[in-house]
Amino acid sequence: MPLLEHQQARPISRVSPRLWLQRLALFSSFSPAAKFQEVIFTRGLNLIVGLDFPDPDREDDFGGHSVGKTTLCRLIRYCLGEPTFSTSQDQKLIRENFPHGWVGCEMHLDGELWSVLLPFERGMRAEPHAGENEALEDLFTQEKPDNQYLQYQQTLEALMPPDISRADAHFAWRHLLAWLMRDQKCIQDNFWDWRTPESESGSPQHRSRKKESEHLVRSVLGLLAGEENKLREELAELQGSLKRAEEAASEATILPELHKNMALRQLRNHSLLFSVKESEPLPEMAFAMHLAKEESRIQALEEEYNHLRAELASAEQNQQYWKSVRERQQALLAPHKGYLDGLRPPKAEDPNLAAIKEVADRECPATILYKDCQEVQKVWNALEQKSRGVDLASVMSEKEYQHVITIIAGLERTLREAQENETKAGEAGTELREKKIPIIYKELMAAHRRLDAQKTQWDILKESWSILFLNAPNTELQLATQAVEKLEEERGNIEMSLSIARHENIEKAAMVATRFDSLVKNVIGAKSSGKFLAGDEIAFSVSAKGAVGGDAMKVLQTILGDFASMLYAIEGAEMHPGFLVHDSPRQADMSIAWYRRLLTHAAEVSESAGGKDDAPFQYIITTTTAPPEILKTYVRKDFASIPPEKLLFKKRLIPLQANFEE
Repeated sequence: MPLLEHQQARPISRVSPRLWLQRLALFSSFSPAAKFQEVIFTRGLNLIVGLDFPDPDREDDFGGHSVGKTTLCRLIRYCLGEPTFSTSQDQKLIRENFPHGWVGCEMHLDGELWSVLLPFERGMRAEPHAGENEALEDLFTQEKPDNQYLQYQQTLEALMPPDISRADAHFAWRHLLAWLMRDQKCIQDNFWDWRTPESESGSPQHRSRKKESEHLVRSVLGLLAGEENKLREELAELQGSLKRAEEAASEATILPELHKNMALRQLRNHSLLFSVKESEPLPEMAFAMHLAKEESRIQALEEEYNHLRAELASAEQNQQYWKSVRERQQALLAPHKGYLDGLRPPKAEDPNLAAIKEVADRECPATILYKDCQEVQKVWNALEQKSRGVDLASVMSEKEYQHVITIIAGLERTLREAQENETKAGEAGTELREKKIPIIYKELMAAHRRLDAQKTQWDILKESWSILFLNAPNTELQLATQAVEKLEEERGNIEMSLSIARHENIEKAAMVATRFDSLVKNVIGAKSSGKFLAGDEIAFSVSAKGAVGGDAMKVLQTILGDFASMLYAIEGAEMHPGFLVHDSPRQADMSIAWYRRLLTHAAEVSESAGGKDDAPFQYIITTTTAPPEILKTYVRKDFASIPPEKLLFKKRLIPLQANFEE
């Protein structure tokens, strides 16, 4: 029964699919002459059949399985921008058999012919090629500057609805491609499963798969309200705030007990609060006495610290005093020794004479100026005579000589005493500075920290104790609860606004439901019905009296939901590309009758919409079940396991008894 018999349909307004494949070809090397496989497609319904008549007497005949149907779908996805064309194991196998192989595809994008050519093994010398309004074979002679692969990718991205991306979720062409060409295993899961990890497709995934998939479907079907994106962003942000507020409220509920236990544990480590009974007043007097002891100990440590600092200052002062004494004695000793150094005058002024002149105006230990001291004057005169070449022996008697020796000995004795005292004072200062003071300072700081911690823990204990046992209000919980209530109210307002906004699309949703219901009646039976809900969630559902449920019904819901979405969109201005591929959709316990009715009705819809030349959509189905005889004209390629020439790659790529791909 044709689809249009069940509905008052709006006229099909789209002239052609926004995307449809014209042909796919395989090449063993980078040459048009190396083409070894080609599949021609048309608009409307296209069937790819794997012959399902295995010969039980031949172990190399697996009927329609492992002949290349799924790989063909993966190669189409590869040409449409997916980064892989099979699992890593199968890609390796294909590349080993075709190390220089290429796959090419001709397609129509928004009315323009595009060709794309990709290597099985990408590299510097094997880059993808693409060209607008060029045949596939022309790409083999394309100059590098003429390569339009980037423009081709941009044209694919243009198939996405405008403004579909949100601040919290980005959507790209490969998200939509995943819906249009589901993984084979996903057909029997649920409507929102499009890719499985086992396929190793490299397709992008959102963290919230169902929610973001719903958003994409709404956008493609024109079911997004004008303000919905903005409202959904606000709702997502508010949900995050609400979650944090709820966590804070939950924590505030248990915090008094946690704080009480933590404070008691800390206080018992430092004080005498070993036994505190719950619901009784806290021993504030005992704790106050304990704090007084701690403060007394801190005071003692501070006094000791100050005493050591005073000792350090005294040691540094002593060291400085004895340093000055040492320097004065050294200044006096030098000229007296120089007085006896030799008889011959030096070529230049004696350094000892220069030293005497330098201190001439300073006071000696006898509190007179050095230049007025008789003994210094004798040495001064002798050094000046020496500088003039006078023999010291001629100007000094033995008695005077011995007197100078005595003076020198006294100066050296005083110098040694000054050096010893300076060293002792320095050592005392070092010990204070590097050992004693740091130790007492560390103890003092630790005592301060311990006292501060105990006061803090005591305040925490008092607050939590009052909340738990003395009916004091839990202020933190009250604030957190108020925040949650406010956010919940805001969430309710946004959800109401969202529902109101979505209500505007009731008419559109009803049209999708009408098409889905018609498909269900044509495929399952007139007594069955299909429903489509597009409220806060999107859902396709089927109810059929006496029909087999389980996996078969789940598969039909998915297949017909996809088909209805495409048919609805091509009748208006919505953004569905009018392109759909189902890989071996006959799964689980779907009856052969249902399956044949599905194929037959898809053919009827295709013909009523314009057929292979003018249908505004392209629907490709791969199958191992032979279609009814009347559908033979829709078969674009039939594969088989024998002879090998009937395989996709025209030869076997894996040994017998290995694991085979569906």
